Amino acid sequence: MNVFELMSRLGAAGVKLWVEEGQLKFKAPKGALTPDLKDALVAQKQAVIDFLSGTRISSGDGSDAIPAVDRSKPLHLSHAQNRLWFIEQLTPGNSTFHIPAPLLLKGILDHVALEQAFLKLLQRHEALRTVFRTVNDEPRQLVQAVERFTVPVEDLSALDREEGLAEVRRRIEHEIRVPFNLEQGPMLRARLYKLDDNQYGLIVVMHHIVTDGWSMAVFVKEIAALYAAERMGMQSPLPALEIQYGDFAEWQRNWLTGEVLERQLGYWRQQLAGAPEELTLPFDRPRPEMQTSNGAVLDVELDSELTAQVKKIARQFDTTVYVVLLAAFKIVLGRWARQQDVSVGMPVAGRTRPEVEGLIGFFVNTLVIRTKLEGKPTFGSYVAQVKEQVLGAQSHQDVPFEAIVEDLNIPRNLSFAPVYQVALSLTSSEGTARKAVLGGLEIEPMKVELIAARLDLTMMLADYGDSISGMLEYNTDLFNQDTVETFVRHFKRLLHSL
Repeated sequence: MNVFELMSRLGAAGVKLWVEEGQLKFKAPKGALTPDLKDALVAQKQAVIDFLSGTRISSGDGSDAIPAVDRSKPLHLSHAQNRLWFIEQLTPGNSTFHIPAPLLLKGILDHVALEQAFLKLLQRHEALRTVFRTVNDEPRQLVQAVERFTVPVEDLSALDREEGLAEVRRRIEHEIRVPFNLEQGPMLRARLYKLDDNQYGLIVVMHHIVTDGWSMAVFVKEIAALYAAERMGMQSPLPALEIQYGDFAEWQRNWLTGEVLERQLGYWRQQLAGAPEELTLPFDRPRPEMQTSNGAVLDVELDSELTAQVKKIARQFDTTVYVVLLAAFKIVLGRWARQQDVSVGMPVAGRTRPEVEGLIGFFVNTLVIRTKLEGKPTFGSYVAQVKEQVLGAQSHQDVPFEAIVEDLNIPRNLSFAPVYQVALSLTSSEGTARKAVLGGLEIEPMKVELIAARLDLTMMLADYGDSISGMLEYNTDLFNQDTVETFVRHFKRLLHSL
């Protein structure tokens, strides 16, 4: 896991960290600092100190906690929400920012309990029942009351298994495309497809303006707890939330101003000064004049042997697995693009405050990691450069990417994304099962055709401990599948050669 993921896991466990006279200090509830967390903290001690030294840290006594704000007036949007709202005005009904969770359920399903679980989840998280309307020519959030939530069921049990699964996938792909109405809501919808009495397809779709990857993990965890409680006739086991996403949005607007904003932006001005506008990869077709989002995915898997070697390299260079993967990824990109100056997007959870870790909402931010391959550096020196840039970026992650683009006054080119067109993410899934359980139901992800690619290339990996796997999302208007397959082979070949 990278340093930010470690910080997030420690925060979720209730561990408080701070730096005092250059020394790392911590306070943890009994049993919170598990052996794996302790080992990770020891291994990344200096990285954590560097991270904390450049990050605004809560005192832990509540004196600078995010306050709950008055709900009598419409609330501001967060910076990230504002960008998606603006895109929606330009291209209404675009499914690029729909976040789907297609699942296969096996077991006896209690439909009523499932609907009640969804209802209680919406009542718990204001973000899921928020709509976005213009007030005095400015977009604002309005939270709506919800008293009922329906999960429609379509019966496909007359079809045989293979036909039924194919039809479920087809209908799920259609459901993902259905537009959201940001002014009317809701921002979440769900639909069931019955294959037989013990097997269902389930699609849950949310608009990115109210959720992100971390939020989807919160969603799965809480819907499972609520469904189990409903089946047993019990009250919700989930503790009350101290604040909501709207409180965070207002706090962000008030805090990220003046000296704080200038300090953050100053770092990014220096880092991105003179950066190439575009990573000119060898496309199979010319870029369209208007950026498209037609996409597909290719599976990527590093077997146990290669994963072990990558982790050995990370230990050798006193860094994280992510930094090693990013360095290799950038080397391949640089060779393909014939560029020495390469910028890659690094998604981060954006939850630097402990009080927002349990919320569903749009917190994710993207940091730009810019490095140069000038002078034919050794892999070790290049890893050191990547590590330095990652740590620096994480220490200045509070400013949203869209604010950086606005501050740099980058000319907008409608054919490609500004600053970076390729991204790499790595999540820690060590110790987690690839199949989950929902109140007696076994649930597993369903593979469906990807509809939208937000960038030229996005590699999304997960570390399962003994292996690393994921997928490479690519824009099909730029790349053929065989080209992307070759890219993945080159990436893995470089890792092997190290």
